[in-house]
Parts: sequence; structure tokens; C-alpha cells
Amino acid sequence: MILFHGTSSRFLPQIRKHGLRPRGALKHSVYRALGDEHLESHGEYIYLTDTYPLGFAYNAIRAFGGNIAVARVVVDVKDLLPDTDFSQTTDTGAECLEAHGTACLKAGSLMPNKLYVIDFKKHKDVLNFDINAGLGHLAYKQSMQRHTEDVLFYLCHKTFEYDEGLKEWGDGW
Repeated sequence: MILFHGTSSRFLPQIRKHGLRPRGALKHSVYRALGDEHLESHGEYIYLTDTYPLGFAYNAIRAFGGNIAVARVVVDVKDLLPDTDFSQTTDTGAECLEAHGTACLKAGSLMPNKLYVIDFKKHKDVLNFDINAGLGHLAYKQSMQRHTEDVLFYLCHKTFEYDEGLKEWGDGW
């Protein structure tokens, strides 16, 4: 299953070197930096979405600067857990994705197979509407679940692709 993780381009060197890592392994926290400590997430999980990578990346650039970066990953749906914000209402990661567009994975690291970088200033009007109007809106969620990768492809100005065989990153375009 293809899922996404939204972040800031400031963290691309670490992601390219180590992959995505659980929040507890990092020295930074988006929600702590934004003053929303009550939203702090579980330290052993990597949070993923099929719907809202731009929204989560927007939070990251508000907290840390940089441009929007979205990591594309391939995971086995059986390994997913419910997002901790919804673990009281869903039993599995698949149910959580279906109902809320988010899930998490307990892993030491997770190497993306593609990274998209989007110049926020260039697409600010589109992204502000997309992020502010879309979060939580059912029609947006269903559309984004089908078209997330198309939107990322259209908006991005740089990609990086990971070659699993060579165990190295190459420039996409």
C-alpha cells in the first residue's frame, strides 16, 4: 500500500540518510514547536496518511521553515496501527485509514522510495486553500485518497528517488 508522510524540506538530509524515524528518535516535535503539546504523538510510531500529507507538511514548515516535503512509502497494510488520535474509535490501521485518512507504523525507521519537494511560496494560494479548506472535509478526503500522488506530481519542483538495489538516492527531476 502506498502512503505518505508530510514534513519540512529541512529534514531531507536526515531522511535520505536514515529514512523516516519515530518521533521519539527525533529532537524536534511539530506540535511542541507550534505550542500544541496536548497533540503530542506516540514516540515509537511513524505517522502516515493517504489523504493529508500537504496538511501535515504545512504544519512542519510553520514550525521549522523550509519547503513542503512529502515522503512516499510502501507498507503492508497488516503492519499499520490506528493513529493514536483515533485508537479509541478504530481497531486496525486499515480502519483508521478508511475513516480518518491516517495510521501509524511502529518501526525503527522506514525508507521512503520517493521524496517530493514543493515550493510553498510558488503554490501558496493553492496550498492554503487545499490545506485550510480540505482537512476533515469528506469530499476532499475521498478525492485526495484517489489523487494524492497526482497532486504531488503536479505541484512539486524536485523529486528524489531511492534505488533499493543500490541502496542510494538519485535525483528524480
